[in-house]
Amino acid sequence: MKKQVFFLFALLSLAGISYAYDFTVVCSSGQTLAYTISGTEVSVGTVYGISGNVNIFGNLVIPSSVTYGGQTYSVTSIENRGFEGCSGLTSVTIPNSVTSIGGEAFEGCSGLTTLNFNADSCGVVSYGSHWLSGCTALTTVNIGNNVRVIPAYAFHNCSGLTSITIPNSVTSIGDHAFAGCTGLTGALTIPNSVTSIGLSAFRNCTGITTVFFNASNCSYMGYETSPVFFACNNLTSVIIGENVTIIPGHAFAWCRGLTDVNISNSVTSIGEYAFHFCTGLTSVTIPNSVTSIEDCAFQNCSGLTSVTIGNSVTSIGDYAFRNCSGLTSVTIPNSVTNIGNSAFYGCSGLTSVTIPNSVTSIGDWAFSDCTSLTSVTIPNSVDTIQAGAFSYCTGLQVLHLGSALHYVGEHAFYNCDHLDTIYSLNPTPATVANADAFENVWKGLPLIVPTGSRNAYAIAYGWREFTNIQEGTLPQGIEDAVYDGVSMKSVEGRIVIDGADGHGVTLTDIQGRTLYRNTATGTLTVDVPASGVYLLQLDNRPAKRIAVVR
Repeated sequence: MKKQVFFLFALLSLAGISYAYDFTVVCSSGQTLAYTISGTEVSVGTVYGISGNVNIFGNLVIPSSVTYGGQTYSVTSIENRGFEGCSGLTSVTIPNSVTSIGGEAFEGCSGLTTLNFNADSCGVVSYGSHWLSGCTALTTVNIGNNVRVIPAYAFHNCSGLTSITIPNSVTSIGDHAFAGCTGLTGALTIPNSVTSIGLSAFRNCTGITTVFFNASNCSYMGYETSPVFFACNNLTSVIIGENVTIIPGHAFAWCRGLTDVNISNSVTSIGEYAFHFCTGLTSVTIPNSVTSIEDCAFQNCSGLTSVTIGNSVTSIGDYAFRNCSGLTSVTIPNSVTNIGNSAFYGCSGLTSVTIPNSVTSIGDWAFSDCTSLTSVTIPNSVDTIQAGAFSYCTGLQVLHLGSALHYVGEHAFYNCDHLDTIYSLNPTPATVANADAFENVWKGLPLIVPTGSRNAYAIAYGWREFTNIQEGTLPQGIEDAVYDGVSMKSVEGRIVIDGADGHGVTLTDIQGRTLYRNTATGTLTVDVPASGVYLLQLDNRPAKRIAVVR
């Protein structure tokens, strides 16, 4: 018989069942609880510490103190796995005295619907992770006004939870704290007191529609890479507060319903994949405070049609806007020095792009497959066009290469088969990586080069394939138009028209969009938005092409 009892005890020990407690007392709500003494304090749990304990059911009120053997003890902690698997529990009230809740304390309490936790006198709370994980019937949680930490995995996969109010006392929301709470609906407000949001804290909360994040004391939102709201598919609106400095990588990735993002002027960096596959996003304004747009930040935002990039951005990361097929135009500010690899790859709707004089390098495949681009002006600051940068830009007709260009990478303009004119401002031909750089480009097109440099181009590798090399005056204009004494030419980045009094003047860009239409009086000066090729028409006469370099 002793051997049988010992064998049973051994099996129970192997199963993780503990009998280590100092005394038991029946609490006011009728359950028998077990306590372990530590000085004048005790920790509480079930009598047996095993799943499905039949003694723990109904509405449990854990006392703030308990008397045993003439000694009164303060209840300050709940044991690790203390009430794990108590499927008969329907509600739990945790007293103010509790400052520590062990890991997996209520995990698997499948009948639990209500949790009341009002730790008014609670200091820095220590919670183990997963303490309510998987309580799928939990619908109501009342968190007290002095709780400072919502621990990792605290409400993980509590799919029945429909709303949550995070009090102003909370400073930290742990990793995966609300991940998988698919029942949470409507607006989520994260209070000013929160200074950190952990990895995947609200991941797959598919019912949340709006996030207000106004963390006035916050210096960052989670980690540099943290899918905080990853795959919150019904999230439509995000307001990011004035002191958030980093939108971390993957933060809103796969939030396909997201249509409105308000980024405050405190944000300095948009992390990698931050808005990846946010296909519902149609426009975004990146404020002047942002200095870097990291790799893949807006990749596959296929609904994005408008992007305003602030004037402090110095780097556009690799794949930053890749496959944003709805994007029609983009102006890159003068602060940008580098356009990353594949930054605008596959932006098939892009009809115009303004590259500023601050840019020195255009990365590999940066504008590859931008099939709607018809004209590109590479500014005089650009030294290098990397491999495949404009490959497969099959709509490209006019290419304007700046005076500082020294290197053209392999496949840089591969298959730009509609190119009809190239203007190259550098009297010294740029080094071409290999013959593929201009493969499938018509070699009989006019290649306009500076006066005195035709012979240099005619013998240079990669350029000598062109059979129609012409010298011209650059960068003053492609074609200074003169109509019966009316002069139209490019001067210092503007178009100046003399002698056109009483004549109608129409200016359009290369895509046919009207920029100016009026009757001229005296000398007319027309500003244009960027370097490029423009069409000027006097009255109903044939239009003339004018090149403008800003």
